[in-house]
Amino acid sequence: MKKIVILTIIIISFLSCHFPNYRHSGNVNSSLDFRKGKWLLNNIESPKGVNYILTKIAREKFSKLLGERFSTLNESKGILVPLINNNNLRKSTLREIKNGTGFDYFINIKAKTNKNEIGDLQIGSVDSRLENNVEVSIEIYDLNLLERFYFHSVIGNLTVKENNQDFAFAKGTENLTIKGFKKIMKKIKKNERKN
Repeated sequence: MKKIVILTIIIISFLSCHFPNYRHSGNVNSSLDFRKGKWLLNNIESPKGVNYILTKIAREKFSKLLGERFSTLNESKGILVPLINNNNLRKSTLREIKNGTGFDYFINIKAKTNKNEIGDLQIGSVDSRLENNVEVSIEIYDLNLLERFYFHSVIGNLTVKENNQDFAFAKGTENLTIKGFKKIMKKIKKNERKN
């Protein structure tokens, strides 16, 4: 009897979930060669609630891929970095980063919340369409060539349709952001050039 009750609760919980979808764009299936060069991770531009987690994930994943040839802007000592406008890294800025750091590659990660209308738990009727929408992107610049050579973006979206009467669990924007970033890192690892 206990098994039936537990199974029923699990099924009801599963059916009362709203599932997000993630859309990739950019150099999604391009391979990256991590076998050479020194790589520097910029401070991640993201909402405060996820910044620490995204930084931790990025540090762990890139450290596994690159070993001692990887560092973050905050951990590197004795480097000079110009004030960076993340929206537009010009050749002159890239040259200053190269001259001030001695690194070969510069990793820039951004995350933003476009819509935040649904919490983690949705109870009662929904009069209008609600949506959570986030975007996470990673850009990698070659500091020797002074150009961006890799861009990958994921848009995470969760929608609750109008006139929904369900009690439901949903992913908040922080969880959408973290999951979207993990999806990017999984693709990067999968497409890593090994030979």
